Amino acid sequence: MWEGCSSKKMRSLVWIMVALLWLGCHPSHPNQQTTEIAVDTVYIRGLKFIPDTLFISGPTRVVFVNQDIVVHNVTQLDSAWASPNLLAGDTWSKIFDRSANYFCTLHPTMKGFIRSQQ
Repeated sequence: MWEGCSSKKMRSLVWIMVALLWLGCHPSHPNQQTTEIAVDTVYIRGLKFIPDTLFISGPTRVVFVNQDIVVHNVTQLDSAWASPNLLAGDTWSKIFDRSANYFCTLHPTMKGFIRSQQ
């Protein structure tokens, strides 16, 4: 199997294998904890956010899905963040790690709440 391999080629091969092994086993950020991000969904349908209150217990990617026939958006009450306008069938997501109150600026009676249980 190793016939015809020079010792220089063999050393190069060994170094490549050691480097690949090290890269595969070595964490890219040894001091940084990895946190699993949960995923949950809020549907927009019938001029409502469903559910209107979503409880999270850690970092959660919330996917907003517009299943309505009209355009909507998702905007924090203080406008700190906002989705673009979502056409029927569009989705938008945001990672939440704390409570938030949001509404649709196009239909201000539509309100939703993210409640952190941490």
